[in-house]
Amino acid sequence: MKKIERGIVFSEDIKRILNGINAFDFKYDFVPSNELIRELRRDFKSEVKEIFNNEVTIISEDEMLEINNLVRMCYPHCNIG
Repeated sequence: MKKIERGIVFSEDIKRILNGINAFDFKYDFVPSNELIRELRRDFKSEVKEIFNNEVTIISEDEMLEINNLVRMCYPHCNIG
């Protein structure tokens, strides 16, 4: 896992969100293509870097899952997505 030195952190887990793995278990009526996911991620990264003057770290879905798993191991009584 990468060390985050400074700035704000976002996850690029757009695919998980659109596939219904989100805070509300909301499922969309379509399945996003891999191309759409790539475009959304690219646009998201570009826009947040501009908004936060490049003081941004974008972590991958795999890194986000790794963080979730670590939190689950440390705090098994918490219900984390």
